[in-house]
Amino acid sequence: MARSGRSGWSLGALALTLAGFCSACGGSAESSDGTAADSAGTGNGHAGSFATSGGSSGSSSTENPGGASGSGGAEPAGSCKILRDEAPGAPAYQLSQPGHGVCDGVTLGDIIDRIHADHPELADIQTLYRPEPDRGGDGSFIYAFQRTDGTFALVFKRGSGDCPSGCIDNDYWYFDTVDQCAIEAAGYTRRYFDGQCLPADQLPMWGIPPAAPPESICDANNDAQDVSGDYSVSMCGQATACATAKDGAQPMTLPGLLTLHVAQDPDDLAHGTVTLDGTGDPWLDDRELPADFQRRRLHVELHADNLPSNCIEQEDVTLDYDFEGFRQGHLSFFQTATPDCTNAPGDYCKGGIEADLGRAILSPAGP
Repeated sequence: MARSGRSGWSLGALALTLAGFCSACGGSAESSDGTAADSAGTGNGHAGSFATSGGSSGSSSTENPGGASGSGGAEPAGSCKILRDEAPGAPAYQLSQPGHGVCDGVTLGDIIDRIHADHPELADIQTLYRPEPDRGGDGSFIYAFQRTDGTFALVFKRGSGDCPSGCIDNDYWYFDTVDQCAIEAAGYTRRYFDGQCLPADQLPMWGIPPAAPPESICDANNDAQDVSGDYSVSMCGQATACATAKDGAQPMTLPGLLTLHVAQDPDDLAHGTVTLDGTGDPWLDDRELPADFQRRRLHVELHADNLPSNCIEQEDVTLDYDFEGFRQGHLSFFQTATPDCTNAPGDYCKGGIEADLGRAILSPAGP
């Protein structure tokens, strides 16, 4: 959906970047295609000190390894987390923690023992992870989560290669509990420092290890794809209205949702526009911003000013959004303006927005 934008001041050159995203909130609610996969190094290096205990065995099967969102997770619909780094539930740090629902009467320790029984090749991974800031190094851990329905999801990580200084090679196995609290193998990935690309069928899940550039995937297609349409995305951050020094900072309440109207050139999908609605800032709202596209991500970077002028008007906007959920969405806006040019040309105001953009709440309306 194209929109007619209001003409601004002189526009600076656009810049397309794939890095520089911050680390707080989410991606899109839609799933990525089969060419997408996460890839990153892990920073999980603080060991817990729990040992596993006895239990019974269960069944094992394989599901789609690409399921990165995790059903039943603790995050609400308005989450500002990266979609592919969302945990499937609350972290679980006690072996005695009981399950609920279909896992009623089954503890986390029971689940771990079932996995050991079904997968004896993982029997050496015994330590249940919990954050301990004073503990250094890395190693082999079990990361456990409890979903809102009372079931469990676990990641078995085996580290090797100088783990006291930080493991060089890491393997990850993902397990879920389904049906009658049966164990289901949910996927596998690896993180080695060997320079090899990541196979598309080995997708990290649940933020362990974190998401990373999809262009590191084997045979990845990084061409711009059509994402034209209307999206509502969650927005978390801070804003201040443009205020003069004598007025002091004027904090604004950011709305929970921001609407993105995305329109790509059908003959050149790498270029197009994004129009924002709902920021609460009169300069930004309903303004058509030129954008560059790669894969299913967009980038806007512009500078507008009226220089040379005695009454300064200047705006800087950076907007990034990744509909695949690999990169953190972010809106940065800084404004300097002269509220009363006639009577006070030297009395200018400053304001802006710094906000993370989370998952898309509404699906695109279409091209």
